[in-house]
Amino acid sequence: MSDINDVMNELFVSKSSAPVKLTYREYLQKILDGEIKLRSAHKYLYDALLQDGESDGVPRYFKDKLYGADRQIKEFMSLLAAGAEGQDIRRRILLLVGPPGGAKSTFVFHLKRALESYSRKPEGRLYKIAGCPINEDPLRAVPLEDRPKLATLGIKIEQNLCPHCAYRWEHEWDQNLENIPIESFYITESKGSGIGVFAAGEPNTQDASHLIGSISLHGFQTYGSDSHPMAWSYDGALLRGNRGLAELIEMLKAKPELLHYLLVTAQERQVPVDRVGFIDVDLVLIAHTNYYEYNRFWKEARNEAIRDRVRVIEWSYVMKLRDEEKIYQMMLNKTHRHITPWTLTFAAGLSILSRLQERRDDKFPPMLSLKLWNTEWKENHYPVSTSDPLTATSYTRHDFDAMRALYPDDGKDGISPRIIVDWISAVLVESDHVNPISFSQKALASYKIGQHTWGLKDLESAIKLMLSEYHKYIDKLMQRAFVTSFESEAD
Repeated sequence: MSDINDVMNELFVSKSSAPVKLTYREYLQKILDGEIKLRSAHKYLYDALLQDGESDGVPRYFKDKLYGADRQIKEFMSLLAAGAEGQDIRRRILLLVGPPGGAKSTFVFHLKRALESYSRKPEGRLYKIAGCPINEDPLRAVPLEDRPKLATLGIKIEQNLCPHCAYRWEHEWDQNLENIPIESFYITESKGSGIGVFAAGEPNTQDASHLIGSISLHGFQTYGSDSHPMAWSYDGALLRGNRGLAELIEMLKAKPELLHYLLVTAQERQVPVDRVGFIDVDLVLIAHTNYYEYNRFWKEARNEAIRDRVRVIEWSYVMKLRDEEKIYQMMLNKTHRHITPWTLTFAAGLSILSRLQERRDDKFPPMLSLKLWNTEWKENHYPVSTSDPLTATSYTRHDFDAMRALYPDDGKDGISPRIIVDWISAVLVESDHVNPISFSQKALASYKIGQHTWGLKDLESAIKLMLSEYHKYIDKLMQRAFVTSFESEAD
C-alpha cells in the first residue's frame, strides 16, 4: 500500500517550474564568471550527446538505443565537432541517406531527446530574451559599436536581433540593455522551442510557411501591415529550430522553391523572409532520405548549388547479425509471449542474407559473407576468439576487406527490421510462442513481391541456408544433453 501511495503522491506533484529570470547585467556577469557557457547550436548538441561521456568514440547516450551504427555515429560526431569549433561545416545540411527502416529517423529522434534532456540540467541551461519568438540569445541585442568592448573580455557576438526583438529594442526597451527581460527556457519539440520539423509531403501540399512562418492575422489587424515585424508568425521549422536543430524529413522531395530557403539558411545562417527580411539563426540542419530519392536528386543539374551545401552520411542497414538481433529484442521488449532460443538469430540471419549484394561468387558465398560481417577483428587482423558458430574464425580481416571491395553495396537494400518484427508479431498473435520453423512459415506466407528485390525463391533459398545452421545448433544441443545424461548416469 505504501508503494501505491508513493506513486500517487509523486504523480500529483506539480511538474511546472518557473523560468529563471535575470537582468541583463546579471546575465553578462554570469557569462564572465563562467556560470553560463556561450555555445553555438553545434557545440550545444555536441555537449548534449556527450553528457554521459563516450566509449570508443561513440557517446554513451546511445547505449541500448541504437545498435550496429557506430560508424555512422562517429562520422556524425566528427562533423558536429568541426561545427562546434566554428568551422565552415556549420553552413552545411547533414544528410542521412539509407534504405527504409535503417534507423535514420530513430537517430534524429534521439538527437532531439538529448537536446531536451540536456536543457533541463544545470550545465545545459539556456537563456533567451523573454518573449522572443525564436528564443534568441540576449547577446544579440548588444549594439554593433559596443561588441569590440565585449570581445576584449572573450565574448564574441556574431548575429543580430530578429525583426520582432529589433522592433521591441526601438519601441519598448528604449535601446537600453537594462530594459531587456531575460529568462531561462527548455528545448521542447512539442512546443516548437529549439526544435523545428519539416516533412516534405506531396508537392501540392508544400508551402513555404512550413519553413519560414506566415502572416499573423492578429498582428496584421493590430499593426495594419503584412510587412510589420510584429505581424509575422515566427513558427516555421527553420525559426523554431534556432538554438537547437531543424529536422528535414525527406528533404529531397521538397519543391525547388522550398529548397532555396534551405540553401540560403545553410549558406548564410539566415532565414530569408520576404516581408520582414533576413533572420539570423543558429541551428543544426539535419535531413534524412532514402537511396531512390537521393540518386534521383543528385542526377539533376539544377540541384548543383544545394548539393554543394550538403554533407552525406551513408546510413546503410546493420550487417552484423548479433547487432540485428539486439534491434529485434528492443522492438519486441513488450511482448510477454515466448520467443524460443535461436528464433531471433534465425530472423536476423535472414535479414543479413537479404542485404548482401547479389551475384556472389564462389569465393564469398552468402553464408560465408554473413559470417565475415558478423566477425570481430583484432588489430593484427585475426578474428576475436569466440564460440559463436556464425563467425568466420578461420579467416582474416584481409578476407573481409576483399569481400567489401567486391561488394560495396552490401547493406544498401534488403528486408528491414520492421518487416521481420511484423512477421514475428503475426506468429505471436496466433500462438503463444514463436520458433524458427513457425517464423519461416509466416515469412513465406506473408512475403509480398516488391517488398524487396528478392523473389519468393530467393527467400526460400535463404531460409534453407539458415535452417542448415539451425540444425547444427540443434545437433550440438542434443550432443550436449547426451553427454550430460551419460555423465549423470555414470555418477
